[in-house]
Amino acid sequence: MTGQPPLDLVALGSTLDALAEGLQILSPEWRYLYVNDAAARHGRRPRKELVGNTMMACYPGIETTEIFATLTACMNDRVPANLDNEFTYPDGGRGSFELRVQPCAAGIVILSIDVTERRDHERQLRHTVRALSTPVVRVYPGILLQPLVGVFDDERATELAETMLAAISEHDARVVMFDVSGVPTMDTGVARHLLATAAAVRVLGAEVILTGISAAAARSIVHLGIDLSTVKTTSRLSAGLELALSLVGKEVRAITA
Repeated sequence: MTGQPPLDLVALGSTLDALAEGLQILSPEWRYLYVNDAAARHGRRPRKELVGNTMMACYPGIETTEIFATLTACMNDRVPANLDNEFTYPDGGRGSFELRVQPCAAGIVILSIDVTERRDHERQLRHTVRALSTPVVRVYPGILLQPLVGVFDDERATELAETMLAAISEHDARVVMFDVSGVPTMDTGVARHLLATAAAVRVLGAEVILTGISAAAARSIVHLGIDLSTVKTTSRLSAGLELALSLVGKEVRAITA
């Protein structure tokens, strides 16, 4: 349009460098055409080491990653993409980024948002919630109970073991009860986690009792060939408590009037 002032490229560059979001432009040959200050910080590389060089030269091996496959699809098929990227730096540090990839006339443009702090807070929150969901209860001197509820994965199983092992040391426990009545499915994965935890508990000198094993769970254990011979099992928590008391030299007696 006539009368429109010419684009001030210097001012434009200053504006892009002021963005909190990273902005980078890559050519079809994967050469960095432009990198703003935030993008350079996100990659922990000086801008002068990036601009003019290819992505593969700057980050060897990136062409074998899933993120590069996504960038390639955007470059070749001219379709946008949104993705999360967990980046590991050469020093072992990690960064989490939300990426928005768009095709452009020069190739593709990548907008990156650093969400490392937010992801760390989310992980800490999940850790706290899981720790609260696997409490350890001292039901009697030398006897601990850990009710298990919900689905177990590797991360939660690790937290379960760490919580219980710390409690054994703190309370000088001789018997540990895991109540599995709240676990929806007793499969090989759950059994593997429980047996690994039981082995660690025995190393500390405590006995292990699994309580709350339903008839359906017992059938699954037999069907899957899961070997629970190294731990004591009961169908009811009350029976497990009686067994635990006997292991510490106590017994339950009925009181008669």
